[in-house]
Amino acid sequence: ITPELARARPELKTLAEVMYSKLAPFSSAARKLPGGRAEVMEIHTSLPGLRLAVTLTPVFGEGGKIRGFLKILHDVSREELMGRIKSEFVSIAAHQLRGPLSALKWTLRLLLDGDAGELTPEQISFLQKGYITNERMIKLVNDLLSAARIEEGRFGYEFKETDLAAFCEGVVLGFGQQAAERKVGLSFEKPSEKLPPVYADSEKLSLALSNLIDNAVKYTPEGGRVRLALRRENDLAVLSVSDSGVGIPKADWHRVFSKFFRASNVIRMETEGTGLGLFIVKNIIKRHGGEISFVSEEGQGATFTFTLPFNQEPVLKKEKVGLEEFFESV
Repeated sequence: ITPELARARPELKTLAEVMYSKLAPFSSAARKLPGGRAEVMEIHTSLPGLRLAVTLTPVFGEGGKIRGFLKILHDVSREELMGRIKSEFVSIAAHQLRGPLSALKWTLRLLLDGDAGELTPEQISFLQKGYITNERMIKLVNDLLSAARIEEGRFGYEFKETDLAAFCEGVVLGFGQQAAERKVGLSFEKPSEKLPPVYADSEKLSLALSNLIDNAVKYTPEGGRVRLALRRENDLAVLSVSDSGVGIPKADWHRVFSKFFRASNVIRMETEGTGLGLFIVKNIIKRHGGEISFVSEEGQGATFTFTLPFNQEPVLKKEKVGLEEFFESV
């Protein structure tokens, strides 16, 4: 099938778009899959609603010469539809839960503050446990809402120039009490020079950085240290959150930024968590035109590093809902 034949015979148009991706209304850049020479790309055909993940693998003959290519087509239209339905359900359920949980929070707070009368130490202890549990539920609901809105492409960003050094100081200051209670050292390493402002949504960026610091403090044992460092590399601001905590097992590395991921060693520790934090972090950083990576060894701590451009151009003009999670699972 050639492009000329497809133009003469409209029924072959979709097939031609798959064979010659430049003919398709949209085709993403091909990306290599780990462990081989295969590449995968996303193609939107002119057939309404048909979106394909195309895996391209070279076929070798004698002497190692390429004889041709094998294309494997996967219809991801259904995955996208099911993903949207799931996100809408989660969003509606979380909205319905958030109201009653907020009302319960303030009722418990009023009781703990003694506004309904004096309480015995035993009553205070019970109410404090209920208040803490309710706070965890509110965080879970908020994480579910954030993940659903990200998947739907309506997380809602408002970008403006931001002084990154002052911003980081404020976030670290907010974790001072938590770090002190866990007897974990928390520090911020400022850049040696004054940095130009970045173009960012302070609320969303605070959510991302807070997730990283919260994880670091939570999974670092007593006497350990957590450090946030900010530096400049050419046209990028580079932030890193390092800790001396439990680390991430190598077998879990490929799933770190997936939804509902929790490292196997953390699950054994029976600490609370939604497994959505790093998924949210990665999406926020990418929306800001940055990249995030990590290095870790089990029992030796972890360092998460992300970049933010000083230039506004890399920042996406609008939210995109891609198939990256699908590609990573291929």
